[in-house]
Amino acid sequence: MSGREFEHFMADLFRAAGYKVDVVGSAGDQGVDLLLKEGRKRIAVQCKKYGRPVGNAAVSAVYAGAKHYGAKQAWVVAPEGFTKGATELAKSTGVRLLGRKGIDGLLRDV
Repeated sequence: MSGREFEHFMADLFRAAGYKVDVVGSAGDQGVDLLLKEGRKRIAVQCKKYGRPVGNAAVSAVYAGAKHYGAKQAWVVAPEGFTKGATELAKSTGVRLLGRKGIDGLLRDV
């Protein structure tokens, strides 16, 4: 699955979980691939389909992107998990990290 296909897969999964989803990802997306809406709440999501754990650059980008789009929350979705640096930065910034277990949980819930 390509990175773009993964973004659309996650968009469909979030829709099935009850979110309204706008696919934003493209050049100039400010680090946000998906914008989720649940009532008035907006969530900025960055999707990373890498063959290795994702580093803290993705956390920084989605945190800034969330501010740009007026989202109250920021999430990074990466099936291969996250580096120690990414995990530490996410804790201090409030960015939610969804690895393989988080994705599997969404799949079970739909």
